[in-house]
Amino acid sequence: MSEPLITDWINSIAALIGVPLIMWGIIKLFIKDKAQERKLSSMEKLAISQNEMVNKMNEQIQELSKQTAEFQRQSVLMQDSNELISKQVELQNDIFLHEKGTEEKNAELQKKRRLNDIKPYFVNNGGTSSSTNVSINLKNKGNTAINLDLKKVQGDFIHFGKLDSEKEIDSGLNIEIKGNIAPAGRNLDNATRNYILELYFKDIDGNKYKQVITGQKVSKPELIQPENL
Repeated sequence: MSEPLITDWINSIAALIGVPLIMWGIIKLFIKDKAQERKLSSMEKLAISQNEMVNKMNEQIQELSKQTAEFQRQSVLMQDSNELISKQVELQNDIFLHEKGTEEKNAELQKKRRLNDIKPYFVNNGGTSSSTNVSINLKNKGNTAINLDLKKVQGDFIHFGKLDSEKEIDSGLNIEIKGNIAPAGRNLDNATRNYILELYFKDIDGNKYKQVITGQKVSKPELIQPENL
C-alpha cells in the first residue's frame, strides 16, 4: 500500500477548507431567501391592504354614486313639484282674474241697473208762448231728481228764471220753466227767438245728469258725473 502524496494532503486540506465556505454560502443563500420571503410577505400584506383600500374606495364610490343618483332623483322630483306648484299658481291666478273680471262685470252690471232704476227722466209736457213770455212744462217720468239747475246756452232775447235747487221732483211731478222775452225780441218770430237750455240735476245717489231743451224738444238724460268719480 502506497503512502499518500503531499499533494493529496494539500488537496484534502483545501477541500476541507472549502466546506465552510460552501456552508456559509448556503447559509447566506438561506438568509437571503428568508429576507426575500419576508419582503414578499410584506409586499403581499401591502398588496392585500391596498386591495382592501381599493375595495373600500369602490364601495364608497358606489355609495356616493347611489347618493348622487338619489339626489338627482330628488332634484327631478323637486323640479317637477315646483313646476306643478307653478302651474297651480297660474291656474289659481287665472281663476282669480276670471273671478275678479266676473265680479267687476257683475258690479258694473249692478251699477247700471241701479242707475236705470233711480235715473230721473224729464219729458216735454206742453207749454205756452206769447210775444212777452215763454213757459216750458216738463214732467219727471223717471225717479226723484234733486239739485236742479238751469243754464241758458242760446237765446239772447229771452231771460229764464232760476229753478228751486232745494226742491225734490219725484216721479210723476212737473216743473215749469218760465222765460220773459225782452222788448227787442217781442216783434220777432219764434225762429229768430230760438233758445237752447241745459237742465242739470242729480239722482238720489248723487249722480249728475244733463238734458238739453231746444224749443219743444227735450233730449234724453246724459250721465255726466257719476258719484264715484
